[in-house]
Amino acid sequence: MDWQSKICLASGTYNLCILAPSLFLTNKHFYEVDPLMFNLKSTILILLWGLLTIAVAWDYASVPYLFLVLAAEKLVYVIHWIQWIRKRPEWIDKVKNDINLAPFFHVYGLGDLFFGSAFVAIGVLGIIDQSKL
Repeated sequence: MDWQSKICLASGTYNLCILAPSLFLTNKHFYEVDPLMFNLKSTILILLWGLLTIAVAWDYASVPYLFLVLAAEKLVYVIHWIQWIRKRPEWIDKVKNDINLAPFFHVYGLGDLFFGSAFVAIGVLGIIDQSKL
């Protein structure tokens, strides 16, 4: 398996891991911490994006522009996460006693930064490969 497929599978799995802090979409407290980015509907979309990246894991070369779109989606989450971290004193009390929420809200942007960067690489390299044909 090549690195692009591994990235797709890892990213999809990463997105599906949102089921843990959301307690399989039942944790109302999860949705109250940052309702702008993490409400029930957006959490379902995160799951669907995860399934999308898994679905294209073996056919990524045929959809390089999709990876640039996915990278833009990840960038939105990274920017929001940076703004969120900068406001830590305002929200830390909401999550500090919750073993599911505290780790998630402290680190989710790092994963999005990594996978977003990888998606840029997959997309750009795919476009370059297609232009050689």
